Amino acid sequence: MAFLKINGFHSTTTGRAEGIGDFLRDVDAAGVPFFAYCADGTTSLSDAQTIMRNSDVPHHAVFRRTTFPHNQGGSDVPDYDEPPEEAAVKQWASHRQRWPKDLDPTLIYGETVNELRKEIKWADWIGNFCYHTALLALQNGFKWCGPGYSAGTPDEGAWETPGMLKFLDLCQQHPGRLAVALHEFSLTVDDIWNESGYLIGRFQQLIKSCEKHNIHPPDIFITEWGWSERNVPKPKQAMKDILEVGKLYAQYPSLKGAAIWGLDGGWGSLAKETARLMDPLKQLLIETRFPEPAPSQPSEPEQEPPPGPGEPRDQYKRDYLVAPPQASLDEWLAICKQAFELKQTVGFSYDDAGLGDLARKTAILYDIPQDKWPEYMDWYAEHYPHTNVTFRTTPASS
Repeated sequence: MAFLKINGFHSTTTGRAEGIGDFLRDVDAAGVPFFAYCADGTTSLSDAQTIMRNSDVPHHAVFRRTTFPHNQGGSDVPDYDEPPEEAAVKQWASHRQRWPKDLDPTLIYGETVNELRKEIKWADWIGNFCYHTALLALQNGFKWCGPGYSAGTPDEGAWETPGMLKFLDLCQQHPGRLAVALHEFSLTVDDIWNESGYLIGRFQQLIKSCEKHNIHPPDIFITEWGWSERNVPKPKQAMKDILEVGKLYAQYPSLKGAAIWGLDGGWGSLAKETARLMDPLKQLLIETRFPEPAPSQPSEPEQEPPPGPGEPRDQYKRDYLVAPPQASLDEWLAICKQAFELKQTVGFSYDDAGLGDLARKTAILYDIPQDKWPEYMDWYAEHYPHTNVTFRTTPASS
C-alpha cells in the first residue's frame, strides 16, 4: 500500500511551529513517512533527525539557506552572468560554511536555490548549475536537492535541455543522495485543481521527460505545497483537497513528500491558519493508504526464482564504516566507538561495505583524501550500484 505524500510542513525560525515535534513522532510511530522542511533554522529538523537516526521508516528532511552574501542583494538566486560551474562553487561554499553544526548532512538534504528562471533559454544554465552543485555535495558527503522551481514552472521543454538532462542522469546514479525540488500551488483556496495540471500535478512533465530520455525518474520533493501565498482553506476543506491530490501523488513512487506552505512567520495569518491543519493532517496520514501504483511497463509474469545464498532476509538499513588499511589499534577503536553508539558495522573491506541487495546501505569511508572522493564514488557506482557513499575523518583517540 502507498502512503499519503503531502506529509509535512514548511517552517522557519519564526511562525507557528508549536507541536511539530509531536506531529513527527506520532507519524513515525504509526510507520508513516514524513517530510520535514525548515528555512534558515532547525525548527522541525532537530526532531526529524533524532527520529530518523532510530527509525526504519523512510522519512525525508530538507534545510534551506535563503540568503547568500555574495549574490546581489543577498539573494539565494545565483548570478546568471557567471558560468554555471563558477556560480555553483560560490553558492556551495557559502552554504557549506554556514551549515548548522547540529544537523547531520548525511541525513538532512541541503537546498541552496529557490524559484529560478522558468524560461527554456535559461534551463541549460540552471541544469549545469545543479549538476555542478550536486557533484560538490557528493564530494563533501552532503545530500542536495534543487532547483526549487515555482508553481507552474519551468516552461515545457526545460527538462530536456542538455544541462538539465545531465543533472537528471546524475540524480539517477545517486538515489537517496540527490533529489529534484519543486513547488506546487493551486494559487487559490477555492479550487485545488485550478488550471488542470498546469499547477498542481505539473511534476508529471519532469517524469515524462525522464521517460522520454530513458532516465529513471529522480526522487522528487515538493518543498512548497499549498493553495495561496497567504491563505489556506479551513481544515475540513483542506483535508479533502489533500486527499484528492494525494491520490495522484501516490501513483508516482519517485515523489517522496510535500511540505505544506506554511508555518512561516511574516505572511499575514498564514502561519496561524496552517497550524490548525497539523492535528487533522496527522490523523489523515495515519489512517490513509492507497493501492500500490501499477508498473509503468507491465512485463510478462515470471516464476519467482528461489532466494540465492546471502540474500537479505529483510530490507533493513545498513551503515558500514570502513576503517583505513593503515589504521592503528587506537584509531580502529576510535572508529568502533563511533559505530557502537548507533550499533553500526565496522570493517576494513571496501567490498563488504557495498555487498547485499539492500535499498538503504551506506559505505562510510574514513581518511580518504578529498581529491580521491570522486574515484571512490565511481568505483562503488560501477561495482556496487545503489550504495550511498560518504566520507569521514578518523576521530582523535581518547
